[in-house]
Amino acid sequence: HGYKGVFHLSLNSSYDSIIFVKQYNSQNSSLPTSDISLSKIDDEIIFYGAKNIYRFSTDQENFNKIEKFNGLLQNKTVQLIRQDNNGDSWYFSEGNAGVIRKSEDGKSNNISLPFKKLTNQFVRGLEFVYYLNDQNVFFGIENGFAHYNALIAKDYIKSFNAYLRYMQTNNPDSIYYN
Repeated sequence: HGYKGVFHLSLNSSYDSIIFVKQYNSQNSSLPTSDISLSKIDDEIIFYGAKNIYRFSTDQENFNKIEKFNGLLQNKTVQLIRQDNNGDSWYFSEGNAGVIRKSEDGKSNNISLPFKKLTNQFVRGLEFVYYLNDQNVFFGIENGFAHYNALIAKDYIKSFNAYLRYMQTNNPDSIYYN
């Protein structure tokens, strides 16, 4: 249960009885107090919650932060992270969605701008993403589904010009210049 920590269970050889149980939480590990989830990314089980993503170190019997993810996600609280067939990791964080995409040079990029219009439209606690292929990624939202096609090129950071006809301030010490 995510609010009680992470449990390590060892089973007997016939897998019908538990022979060992150890609980990890904020009292005996570097995990946060509550709301811990897990996913499998690159054939490794990762743990996430409360602004960090961790991996378990059997040598240290503790959880270590994964700097690759934490650096890209800027210590945001992740509700869900799932990996697709290409090795890209789709995530939901604080009402937003994004994808950590691996590039050809081995580096990873956090892509979130294409999903800004979906902010706070996801069903909290039931976030859903289904990756079919690069042309068909589906997000579950409050009113149904949203479709994303990564092959459609779009400039999400467009500059625009503005013409100010009038400007007023309550601060008489302000300086205006061209």
